[in-house]
Amino acid sequence: MIAEHFPPKAKDIPYESLFQAANDIMLLADANNTIVEANECAVNTYGWPRQELLGRPIDSLRSPRGRFDFPVDMENLRLRGQQFFETEHQTADGRRFPVEVSASLIDDTRGGLLLKIVRDISERKAFEAQIHELAYFDPVTRLANRQLFVDRLTQAIALSRRDGLPLTLLLIGFPDLRRYAFLEEGAKNLAKEAAKRLLDCIRAEDSWAVSAMVSSPCSCTPTLVVLNGLPHRFWRASLTPSRLATRK
Repeated sequence: MIAEHFPPKAKDIPYESLFQAANDIMLLADANNTIVEANECAVNTYGWPRQELLGRPIDSLRSPRGRFDFPVDMENLRLRGQQFFETEHQTADGRRFPVEVSASLIDDTRGGLLLKIVRDISERKAFEAQIHELAYFDPVTRLANRQLFVDRLTQAIALSRRDGLPLTLLLIGFPDLRRYAFLEEGAKNLAKEAAKRLLDCIRAEDSWAVSAMVSSPCSCTPTLVVLNGLPHRFWRASLTPSRLATRK
């Protein structure tokens, strides 16, 4: 019974009903971090039968990556009595999902308990990732937009000054076919293919973006490329128009 784990300060509170009816995962663990109670949401989410879930170490619900931070989270909880953090859990079949955890130490006649309220935040994380994508990347080419590119360029300049390495900034213009309505779909496909070929020609540490920072006198869509630590005599051989046109 849930009620027997709580101090008898308010015997009329329906602990069992509140615990089981919660929409979030609720777990109780003893002083050895062994799960002693779990609500129906926990059983349904993790996929273990109730009797297999009870008795498991509570850190076994974390993914390997999330388990790495378990000692630190427990130490902070011990010092503060309460802890709020994000980590990663996994189900019985190995599916991993991000969670938000509210953990509290509660008094118990048998030496204390750990109460964890766990919320699956997969949808929220996906939504945040979508917002980040829209805020920092071009919707057609998936390249960095002006805001992200300025940040990367600023960092590249700082590193160049600190380490004394060369920094190359390229401006490449592509025909802007968006002026012609009947070529709209073709313009998108051209932009995607150009982005793919240019990415194949540069290194992982380089950056490039579709940019509105510069105006083009020839009705072109300007694209900026930052090459870190690479003198111009080296990139001229890899980014010629002929190589971009035939790059696979």
